[in-house]
Amino acid sequence: MKGLVISIVFCSVFLASCNLDWQPGGWSGGTGEGGVEVSTELFRPTGLVNEWIFSTNDTTNALPYGKSFWYPAEDSQEPFERWSLIATKDGGERYAGYGMILCHGSRECGEDGEERETMLTVMIRCDGYFQVAEVLGTDYRPFENWLPNDAIEQEYGRENKLTVEREANGVFTLLINDIDVYRFVDDEEPYHSGGTQGFLAVVSPHEDFPDFPVTIRYRLP
Repeated sequence: MKGLVISIVFCSVFLASCNLDWQPGGWSGGTGEGGVEVSTELFRPTGLVNEWIFSTNDTTNALPYGKSFWYPAEDSQEPFERWSLIATKDGGERYAGYGMILCHGSRECGEDGEERETMLTVMIRCDGYFQVAEVLGTDYRPFENWLPNDAIEQEYGRENKLTVEREANGVFTLLINDIDVYRFVDDEEPYHSGGTQGFLAVVSPHEDFPDFPVTIRYRLP
């Protein structure tokens, strides 16, 4: 399993298991087909300071295993130390994740030293689950299954603040609404110690397009 999980700090008690990974229709809830595609068209400034909105009801984006898009919102940090955003999902399939991209860049991988696009992802869902993962090329590699947590404000129209910090010793800490919920070390190649940060949105294969678009707002605090 990619990544050494140090602790799950604030685990929800409303379910008997903290490792439930149920998804409707057999979809795993990952980033979907084709990796994570950068888009400066689906993410648009709202006119408010430091706020963007992602919106689509294009049926070609609702692929059989989902599809994901991201927007570079911060220049590269070398090394990465801290990044934060506030995300609000107003519409779309409730089991589709949304959140942030961290430490995006191209890195040498494997014995042949081939450079591949890679990044870390942090996603939450409207039903109160979160997941931390690595994306390498088109492969989505979760550190663990989706985990429930009471720190997440559930349902539509609720703001959630996501913050990730990295200590000098390489320990990452995820805070949701300023509550420390998860810590891990990126201990396998490709290593993620710096790079570009941004917004992440997943389009589920179960979206009800074109009548009900996916709509997510992102704000830098």
